[in-house]
Amino acid sequence: FKLEQEEYQKEKVSWESIDFVDNQICLDLIEARPMGILSLIDEECRILNGKDLQLLEKLHGKFEKHARYVKPKKAGVVFGVRHYAGDVEYTITGIVEKNKDSLYDELAEVVKESQNEFMS
Repeated sequence: FKLEQEEYQKEKVSWESIDFVDNQICLDLIEARPMGILSLIDEECRILNGKDLQLLEKLHGKFEKHARYVKPKKAGVVFGVRHYAGDVEYTITGIVEKNKDSLYDELAEVVKESQNEFMS
């Protein structure tokens, strides 16, 4: 909404301002490059022996003091994000395996076995 409202102002579009909770800090926690939650998940998936618990430790280490990150009081396999509507808990179990890009390995094998001189 924020960017849309700024665009309307630039273009001198007639509109009514909308009050909303600015959730940018939460979006940055999740999406920021190079060190948001999604970036750390991607990084762990690229590591040959990446593991869910290693990822969780990295998340806790990087974001423990972030206003929107929730590190559970009890050790476990979850982390949380404090969204504008409340805390959302995410389970880490299986996240690295589910997000690995297996296509790369399969593609490499196809290229390796190709008879096409362009591919070899």
